[in-house]
Amino acid sequence: MKKLKTTKKVLQLILDSTLASLIMVDLEGKIALVNSSAEMTFGYNKKELLGKPIEILVPHPLRQQHVKNRKEYLIKPEPRYMGKGRDLRGLRKDESVFPAEIGLNPLTTEEGLFIICTIIDITDRKKAEEKLVESEKRYRQLYEGSLDGYVLVDMNSRLLAFNRAFQNMLGYTEEELFLLTYAKRTPKKWHAMERKIIKEDVLKKGHSEIYEKEYLKKDGAIIPVELRTYLVKDNAGKPAGMWAFVRDITERKKNEEELQHLQDHVKAEKRKLEQVLNIDQRISSILELNHLVDFVIEKATQILEVEKCSLMLLDPESQELLIRGAVGLTNEIIKSTRIKLGEQIAGLVAKEGKPLLINDIEFDKMISRKNRSAYKTKSFLSVPIKLHNKLIGVVNVSDKKSKRHTEFTEDDLKILSMIIRQAAIAIENANYCRKLEYLTTVDPHTEIYNHRYFIKALDQEIHRSQRYGRPLCLMMIDIDDFKTYNDTHGHPQGDHLLKEVSRILKGTCRIVDIVCRYAGDKFVVIFPETDLPQAQIVAGRLTNALTNLNVKSKITACIGIAVFMKTSDRRDLILKADQALYRAKKKGKGEICW
Repeated sequence: MKKLKTTKKVLQLILDSTLASLIMVDLEGKIALVNSSAEMTFGYNKKELLGKPIEILVPHPLRQQHVKNRKEYLIKPEPRYMGKGRDLRGLRKDESVFPAEIGLNPLTTEEGLFIICTIIDITDRKKAEEKLVESEKRYRQLYEGSLDGYVLVDMNSRLLAFNRAFQNMLGYTEEELFLLTYAKRTPKKWHAMERKIIKEDVLKKGHSEIYEKEYLKKDGAIIPVELRTYLVKDNAGKPAGMWAFVRDITERKKNEEELQHLQDHVKAEKRKLEQVLNIDQRISSILELNHLVDFVIEKATQILEVEKCSLMLLDPESQELLIRGAVGLTNEIIKSTRIKLGEQIAGLVAKEGKPLLINDIEFDKMISRKNRSAYKTKSFLSVPIKLHNKLIGVVNVSDKKSKRHTEFTEDDLKILSMIIRQAAIAIENANYCRKLEYLTTVDPHTEIYNHRYFIKALDQEIHRSQRYGRPLCLMMIDIDDFKTYNDTHGHPQGDHLLKEVSRILKGTCRIVDIVCRYAGDKFVVIFPETDLPQAQIVAGRLTNALTNLNVKSKITACIGIAVFMKTSDRRDLILKADQALYRAKKKGKGEICW
């Protein structure tokens, strides 16, 4: 509601800044907004008009027909510019009637469709047209004193006469203007249209309707004008020339553009809001954290129309922000980024717990640093993910796709904050589900994931890798001579060894890696966002750590590594890892194959 009130205030300011009389009418024909010029034109004040039917401003004999015309117009509302349509009359508060020219422009807001009516009292113009015929003297007075431009040309469009208003409009001296050809005062794109108007209207009917075109000024600027052209005949009744009143409509065009921009902005914000509201229906059903992260990134990227988005989660042990998912960032950045609280933009937002909008990073008072080459624009948004005043993480967006507006706005910040609030609740739900699922997915003996969870997680990571084109590796580990160790030192020691191996696996791998007990003394690790060289490094660390394990006797383990290919499926990936492990076992103890 606050937003609607703000929109009305903006509209009222725009309407009041316009010299023409402007009235906004709803679908029922009731007056919703009135500008100051309209008050002066009709003799009413705003309070007397607001909420009243528009027919209060129509002469009594015309009201019934006006209601019918209004309903017909609303069947297919479209812009109707000044001079287009019927000859109309307006009724003032004092019951006096005046001729009027009306332009109509539909405006869609969150309250519905409204019609902006531009009303010009053309009493003076009507009288002027009549007096021009009746009296040369009166014509000269109007000619010299008119605020609009006046121009007289021959049938080849050479200037024969003009008033000072027209001269000032184009910025030339009198001598320069007489020498100016039609092509030099009118842009080429209007030539064909004006020839057609002269041929089909002026020569046949004696005058044209009011139409719009542009003039070229002396300084090279282009000004929009509206005019109506009349035919001048000689004593023999043959066409001798044409004359026209020319009105500079620069301000009107500016106001129309502002109104259109406002209308486009309202539509865009409405569309974004609808998208955000639709998120709630989908996000509440996502209970797996990785899928939830991908969904939040995808929606934030779509709605805000950005190229880069990252979701970072806080590691409770190191108190560092780690990238859990991202779009537009390289794998190297995703894996290596670790931000402490208070450092960089995300760290500052996490520490303060408040969202941050940066219009230009190079001139921002808080950040003020040179923009990095990886970013196309200098504007950033960063919003903390909080639940019950507890920090969960941070979402960052950058590189707005719009070529016209590259800076983020307060509205963008509000939209992202709405998305994050829904994401925080969904993350909490996902965490609850993870705790419940723990009882059925964790091996109670080693306290790592069991085979059931391994199959489910592998399917999910394969789908994720296929969808986003991310690397994925699977590692299979088998303890060498475990049966001998178990028989020699007893089953309790064998159980203890399995727990220690599980501990080493979890300690060596990342938080995002998925460590599972496959069967007996076999273990598997799913490595999201990991290519073969990175997996080989981890395998080397594992073999060294297992060799130095403090147990009853020295142990080793063989490792097989498989890299996921787009054409593979779960069965193929497991088979490749098992075959690699088989080759490692065949080579000897403590071997690694891929």
